[in-house]
Amino acid sequence: ATNMAKKEEAMNESFMYHVTPTKNLESIQRDGLTSSVGERSSKIKDSSGTYLFPTKVHAEDAVSNWLGDEFDEDEPLALLKVNVEGIKIHDTGAEFEKLSKSHITPDRIEVVSKNY
Repeated sequence: ATNMAKKEEAMNESFMYHVTPTKNLESIQRDGLTSSVGERSSKIKDSSGTYLFPTKVHAEDAVSNWLGDEFDEDEPLALLKVNVEGIKIHDTGAEFEKLSKSHITPDRIEVVSKNY
């Protein structure tokens, strides 16, 4: 792999990724990401917040493995790139996911893919 590709893979502390059903994009682009307990996190005790993946590869792995099973097969998913600079990020105990309990404003969110 080239240096550029390696650098791309390195974790950039300023950005993380969030996966959500595409139908949520309109409200996310208007209101941002709020730390609410959604239908998936309600299954996990004490988990209100926005789950974030440290890299795009972590997000891809999650979607192709366990996270993809949480959604209907025909549910389009969106991949969001989130600027987390200055936001407190919590460890979840799993190295592949992090948690933000802060409100993430729309100006920090970039839609990477609407059909992930």
